[in-house]
Amino acid sequence: MAPGTECASCAASIASTVSRKADEPATVAGTPVSSRALDGLLAGARVGGRYTVIKLLGRGGMGAVYQAWDAELGIPVAIKTILQSGGDDPHASQLREHRFKRELLLARQVSHKNVVRIHDMGEVDGAKYITMAFITGETLAARLRRGPLPVSEALGLARQIASGLVAAHEASVIHRDLKPENVMVTPDGVAVIMDFGIARPVEPTSLTSGGAFVGTIEYMAPEQVKGEAVDARTDVYALGLVLYDMLTGRRRARAGESPMSELVSRASAAPPTPSSLGAPVPAAAEAVVMRCLQVSPGERFSSAADVAAALDQLTPEGWSRVPAVSASTGSTLRSAEAPSRAASRRWVVWAGAAALAGATIAVALWFRGDATDPRPAPTPRQSVTVLVADVVNTLGDPTFDGLVEQALGVGLESSAFITAFPRREALRAAAQLPGQTLTAQNARLVALREGVGVVATGRFEPDGTGYRLTVAADAAGIQDRRLFEATMTAPGKADVLPMVGRMAARLRNALGDAAVDPDAVRVDETFTAASLDAARAYVQGQELLAQGRQADAIAAYTKALELDPELGRAWAGLGAVLNNLGRLDESRAAYERALRRVDRMTEREKFRTRAAYYVVTRNPQMALEEATALVQRFPSDAAGLANLANAHFQRRDFDKSVEVGKQAAAIFPTNVLRQNNVALFSLYGGRFSDAEAEARRALALNAQYPKALLGVALAQMASGRLDEAAASYVQLAGMDGGATLAAHGRADLALYRGRLADAVAVLEPAIAAEATPRGKSRLMLVLAEARLSQGQAARALEAIAAARPFADTTARFEGGRLLVAAGRALEARPIVEELSTSLDLEAQALGDVLAAEVALAQNDARGALTRLGRARARADSWWLRWTQGRALLAAKQFAEADSEFDACFRRRGEAVAIFLDDIPTWRVMAPLHYYQGLAREGLGSPGAADSFKAFLANKDGGDETAGHVADAHKRVAAP
Repeated sequence: MAPGTECASCAASIASTVSRKADEPATVAGTPVSSRALDGLLAGARVGGRYTVIKLLGRGGMGAVYQAWDAELGIPVAIKTILQSGGDDPHASQLREHRFKRELLLARQVSHKNVVRIHDMGEVDGAKYITMAFITGETLAARLRRGPLPVSEALGLARQIASGLVAAHEASVIHRDLKPENVMVTPDGVAVIMDFGIARPVEPTSLTSGGAFVGTIEYMAPEQVKGEAVDARTDVYALGLVLYDMLTGRRRARAGESPMSELVSRASAAPPTPSSLGAPVPAAAEAVVMRCLQVSPGERFSSAADVAAALDQLTPEGWSRVPAVSASTGSTLRSAEAPSRAASRRWVVWAGAAALAGATIAVALWFRGDATDPRPAPTPRQSVTVLVADVVNTLGDPTFDGLVEQALGVGLESSAFITAFPRREALRAAAQLPGQTLTAQNARLVALREGVGVVATGRFEPDGTGYRLTVAADAAGIQDRRLFEATMTAPGKADVLPMVGRMAARLRNALGDAAVDPDAVRVDETFTAASLDAARAYVQGQELLAQGRQADAIAAYTKALELDPELGRAWAGLGAVLNNLGRLDESRAAYERALRRVDRMTEREKFRTRAAYYVVTRNPQMALEEATALVQRFPSDAAGLANLANAHFQRRDFDKSVEVGKQAAAIFPTNVLRQNNVALFSLYGGRFSDAEAEARRALALNAQYPKALLGVALAQMASGRLDEAAASYVQLAGMDGGATLAAHGRADLALYRGRLADAVAVLEPAIAAEATPRGKSRLMLVLAEARLSQGQAARALEAIAAARPFADTTARFEGGRLLVAAGRALEARPIVEELSTSLDLEAQALGDVLAAEVALAQNDARGALTRLGRARARADSWWLRWTQGRALLAAKQFAEADSEFDACFRRRGEAVAIFLDDIPTWRVMAPLHYYQGLAREGLGSPGAADSFKAFLANKDGGDETAGHVADAHKRVAAP
């Protein structure tokens, strides 16, 4: 199951995405939802007549939270719903709704910038929901997963949290569940307290109602544990723990304790000081933390206001502005005086370095500027992703539809830190929203859904006999935050694309690219084509691909190339589609033509095209070099990361491919192909449970994506859950595009179990129904394998002949291997020559392996080992190890053979689809037990019998009785 390659010309993957979950019914965008649907709202669903759902943000014990668009206010909001459960008893449902209402009533009493603002409550068919301000950023818990915060950052957030608690306490509300998960941190560093679902009035009250714990045990105060009265000092204790964790890291992660054991220890004594754990915290700041964490409420600060006052007495780096107060005695701390000037400078340097090291790639929302601003643009600190909406075209000339948007995106990506959100993916997402086009409003919704930071809109209109283009850029999700606006003109059609290139340069400048001169843009930084008609045909190809119409996209790319054979990006786009369709020779030729036109590509496009070409031609070392160079120059380039992951994959470094693949998937999290690639990388690495989980995440993005369900089936099979795998294959057969994959999977499972007649029964109708020569050829070869196992060599040879001409490298190798197995080793020699002289290193390695098979058939074990040594230098594959084990066995080198078979067991992840393509081959694992039994028998090991029994257990109940099966029975029965 080969990961999908990336289209080098547009940084997008060749896959369709759907946002509904695998276990949810389809919903028409904009359709009002029922109360049942509040448990699983879909993108585009409308709630309460005014809110359009963008995406699910998370689920908790009480409800689900969604991001939505408020059409009346024109702002993003969060919607929190009560989870509905048919298993709820009336008391539980009543308690859940009671807490829900209390969250609304109590939180609305608090009006403060550091407390989330609750707007109102609504109801759909009796199901309650509340709406609140949408906060851009991440939870403090997510930030803490990356490690402790610098002292200055931790204290800054603590001051804000304390300020929010002061406002809550003044409104007679205590939170009772303050924790990092309930604090959002915006990109500008603003802390916002959320979730007042278990809040209480500030007057003392007992811990529970009915004896139940209320709160989160990791952040409970001792009095909560003991069931004693709680008051504002309970929130002070939680604030102290939150600050403690910001300075030292999460306590359990460091100490290895369970939440309950950690809680019990805190109920009797304060935790160790941060400095005793090695945290570089000044004494004055530490004194504030430890006073918050006293076991007795009377020894803590009496209120959040007192904490805020104590924090205000510290410098940003945590030193005392005035004498500090001892946490234990209340006496003055002489040692807390401000450090020397040199020491203070060292603290500032340390804090700054730590902040830089902890920085993450995120969307910068604070770049400002416009085309006329004479001030230099700020130095970019973070990556920026820009989504270009449909440009309003008032010319009545369809030539420019989609063209201006594409050209603007290309021009933006000449900056290392700016990435244009792939237009194809934006169009797919917009198709789920009202109007189904990428209007300015829908672009804003898509940007919010995908975490894109900037939305660019435009208007293209006549200007006398020329053309006028106006472009604006706004920070997504923030009202009245215009980052850029400019108007430019072009005297004629031929001047339009260069004008768009200059406009893109000005926008880059406004977003922080100080290096670009908007009035001196190079030709290769613009979308160049010999004619606008060629450029338009290319854009049509991109849009058709967004709709999943690959054949039509090929036709559009071809038209573009007829009009302008020098349009390199069209050749690259064509190569990517052909590769994903399995037309590898044609794909290689298209990429080679693209590479001849690199002088007309941007720097980023050159890297992308070369990396994709080396992935397609299976030259992993060169692919790795090009993709690495691309990512180093353009760190947030999703296509570069995806192809870098593919390069690691082709080198069989599956752990690294998982790591990089996750980075690529995180940039555009609704891209099903990239998400599924992570599943495949995990699968080949032998991490079957991880692979199944990742594949199911891909199915949640697109429930009808066949390769994701195939990944689930393969993971189930490799985990020994054969009946579940069989059921998944049946489901796969009903998917569009899944029939052939399902036939391969069902036949593979039948052959693994020794049910040869079942395999033939699956394959014959599948071959008759298969429309493509490549698909028919591969199915024919599996049928030939089944016939050989049945002892029907003549019928196997007929199937091999029918499979010719072999469609690809894998089919050539399989055809040659089966010829050898059928006793026609000499007929396989031309295939050996063809593979060995290929430019593809993987093909060369397979040629050597096939030569070794021929040598083994001729009882030449030494010759086989010689060819296998050559193969290993090119590609160390599972099949090479399998063949080498058999060659060593033939040479009576039993210990070495046993080691090779052990290696095959260790690398069993590769056996799920042994050629790293879409064709299941788990059946190769069955004879592995048999051959390891032979090796151990040669060593005189009593474990040989266990290996033979394991082999026979796989065949139990099947109709495979000859060959290895018959021999294994004899060996087990022998005294």
